[in-house]
Amino acid sequence: PLAKWCIAAGIALGGDHPFGWRLASTVAGAITLASFFLLGSLFLGGPAGGHFAATLALTNQLLYVQSRIAMLDPIMMGFLSVAWALFFWSLYRRAHPGLWAASGVAFGLACACKWAALIPCLLSVPLLWAHRPQRPQALRTSALLLGGAALTYFLVYLPLLHGNLFTDFFRLQAESYSAQLRVGTDHPYRSAWWTWPLMMR
Repeated sequence: PLAKWCIAAGIALGGDHPFGWRLASTVAGAITLASFFLLGSLFLGGPAGGHFAATLALTNQLLYVQSRIAMLDPIMMGFLSVAWALFFWSLYRRAHPGLWAASGVAFGLACACKWAALIPCLLSVPLLWAHRPQRPQALRTSALLLGGAALTYFLVYLPLLHGNLFTDFFRLQAESYSAQLRVGTDHPYRSAWWTWPLMMR
């Protein structure tokens, strides 16, 4: 529900028209761009690398287009890019444990937007173990990451839970899963991938 609430907050702030509809996605896109700058600075050796990474992210069109439409994906990506930035900063700079927990919180917020974020969240654990083979430290950090993600995901659902918290929580998860199974495979606006370079639609 989180991305929908973010879109609703944008409408509350910006009005029920295109500006308000797109406000949350635009903010999320800007956050994603800033996260790419941080990741580029980390992996490419400083601010010049950060500018290079952010420029690539901005000019590949996907981020730009996604930041201008009211969909769940750009908001998920905003939280997910923050999670990865915090994760890799902590991994390579030996940061404070609080940053690991913050990364877990960001992963949890991303998962509360779309379940697709669960895949990178779970991938963070083997990445962590590959770089931190010392068992006690890796176990503690994994617990911070996954515990922070799980707790944050649960807390996002609290406003929707009435009566038995855990029963309601798992009922909502089952309803979400059932809704995913009912998604149709074809849409009237779909186009085959091989038509894209030819701009046939």
